[in-house]
Amino acid sequence: MNALRIRDFLRVFILVPGCLAAAGAQSAAETQQVLDTVDVFGRATVVGTRFDPPGSYETAARGSDFRACTLTANRGLFCLDGKNVRRWSNPAKAEPATDLFSCNDVPDLDAKSSETCTGLAVDISGNIWLAGKNKGKSHNLVKVVLGPPPAGETGWVSFGNKGYYAKSWATGRPLLVDIMAVDGDVAAGFSLGEGILGLQERKTVVFFPGNGGPVIEIQGGKRGWGLAGKEELQGVSLWQPNMTDNSVLVTTSKGRILAKSVSDSSEPAQVAVIPGTGICNADSQTYGIRSSSKSGLVYVTNHNSCELAALDPGNGWAAKYTVPLGFAPDGPTIAPGIGVNLADCSPDCEPVRGLQLSNIAISSQETGLTLFQVKGIPDCRWIPEACRTMLGKDDLIAAGVIVDPDGVDDPAGQYLNVTPLLPAEITSLFDKSGQPPHGLPALLISPQYRAQEDSGYYFEAFFGKTEAGLYFSEPFDGEFFVEELAGRENGCEVTSTSPALTDLLKWDIVTKVSETYKSVDGKYVDQLINTGCGSSKVSSNSWSLVSYNLEPTPDTYDRCDGPSPITAGNDAVFARLLSKLVDDLGEVTSDFACAPGDGQPGSPISAEYCASLKGYLAHGRHELTECLSAANGYSYRGIENNRDCREFVEELGHFSGMLGTLSSNAANDPASRLGELEVRASVIEHLYQTRFLPSVPRYGFHNDATPCGHAYDDHDD
Repeated sequence: MNALRIRDFLRVFILVPGCLAAAGAQSAAETQQVLDTVDVFGRATVVGTRFDPPGSYETAARGSDFRACTLTANRGLFCLDGKNVRRWSNPAKAEPATDLFSCNDVPDLDAKSSETCTGLAVDISGNIWLAGKNKGKSHNLVKVVLGPPPAGETGWVSFGNKGYYAKSWATGRPLLVDIMAVDGDVAAGFSLGEGILGLQERKTVVFFPGNGGPVIEIQGGKRGWGLAGKEELQGVSLWQPNMTDNSVLVTTSKGRILAKSVSDSSEPAQVAVIPGTGICNADSQTYGIRSSSKSGLVYVTNHNSCELAALDPGNGWAAKYTVPLGFAPDGPTIAPGIGVNLADCSPDCEPVRGLQLSNIAISSQETGLTLFQVKGIPDCRWIPEACRTMLGKDDLIAAGVIVDPDGVDDPAGQYLNVTPLLPAEITSLFDKSGQPPHGLPALLISPQYRAQEDSGYYFEAFFGKTEAGLYFSEPFDGEFFVEELAGRENGCEVTSTSPALTDLLKWDIVTKVSETYKSVDGKYVDQLINTGCGSSKVSSNSWSLVSYNLEPTPDTYDRCDGPSPITAGNDAVFARLLSKLVDDLGEVTSDFACAPGDGQPGSPISAEYCASLKGYLAHGRHELTECLSAANGYSYRGIENNRDCREFVEELGHFSGMLGTLSSNAANDPASRLGELEVRASVIEHLYQTRFLPSVPRYGFHNDATPCGHAYDDHDD
């Protein structure tokens, strides 16, 4: 594994070991994204940082007078370079910046002043916030949007020739020297809500509500902060050690970190002194600060020591990591998620400890992936009260969180819609239409899978948003080391030749669902991607929502089973799953791989090959039906050597073999359906060998009812 080489190009902070297990079993209200990216800016450059081992690496961002920079999850890096607002869409790539606009052109700001703009922030929706001097003797906070301003709002003024509009959000303010956006899940847990946190006149912390309400002073004055002599404040950040306890942190010119609770009248208190080793720069000392509610760490820069320190408040504010930078920094900037260059994942890479990717083949110039990790997701089908508390909704079916298409009122027949449970850092990347390609639809986990019972019915997921235009020309491989990721695992290997069903059900399942392309039954529904053992080995043809530490649902549902469609504790659970996956493979083949089902003019696979593929599947489906008949409650016949079972495996092999001779591209196969068929066939083969065959009892299944449309007739080989 080329872990060190890979980390050289990642702009990534990997969650500290030990925090992983602690974040596993938690209340529903704590569903959260836990990965950070930390960049550091100085006057002329921005560098990325890594922490394992500590170090920094260059980005494409170069300037002459960086006064503030803001890193975003998927919109890149924004910097205030003198009076110019500039953006690097992917600072890890050697690409030039886009000059968005000049502060000189922004209405109400004083183009003649050297302090036309003094601060910059970008919120989760992509709005740009500027602090700057107005045309009088005071300063303004200005909001800038691209395109038409929000409907019904007044006060917006267009400027420049690139479609930008500006609105003075707060006027007549003192000098604003540092601003940051409070939004997403952080704002949801903040008593003052969404808005902009600011430091004015180097002595007062204020909050500008996002609804345009009156400015709120949180703590002001040298005396209020307990500053001595010429000591002044230099940086500000919001600190959330949990989602209900909020404090502001400030750095002072004497290297102190002071904390002030937002929710009570307690006096500010010193919590730490910023570390520094040696002197690399003799300029006036400055200290920058940003904190993360995801990792729980506080990041501070030391200008004179040319260092970034990650402080751990839970460990007496000790420096968890210290990163030498090689230049004098002015401040850190944090974004949720991590940036991954998939082009460097050959032969393998480890973007997050506990996740290994390998054999990635990309046939596009675009290679970027923004990866988020979400912990503590409740499976609302099995613990509905946790979701009612989290979402404030009594009827989860009416709210679309639980999808019960047949009205069975049982988790074994219901889908889980994960979309409402995702943190705002992810959902904000999409518009509110709920329709692809720009909206985030209902992402469904199938009734056949559930969060693991031993985890309290909570599970975890990675959400990967690929760069527009990225195309995987072949399926890639991965391995989820579930115990390292989630703190516990069911595993995969079963060593007994005749294992108990309870042992077979202890299986770490991984599924994937696309937010762009529909799947079975015309839904955005998940697909099992386990293809091997180890921890959880998988194959996939794309990145989307990938859920892990799931397990098979032990109860099965079939709408044709008469008045009792739920078979509780079905001993043929893997027979049912195998049958379902084969039907799904046939549906995806007919409706998407052999039809223009994804919006392209032609089919990904030609009619000639489709005829053969459908023939293999039709014959295989018939043989599987007969194979399951032999195992379904009649007599033990040595299923592994059963003629129909063997012929099913042979037909599946013919199907996979033909797929291996074909190729596709993004023009005729935008959803990589050819790769999807390969993955689905591999999953079926793995399920058949490692779960279905060992699950057949000596005298056949006893609990299983007759599945829909499949007559299990006894017959001799």
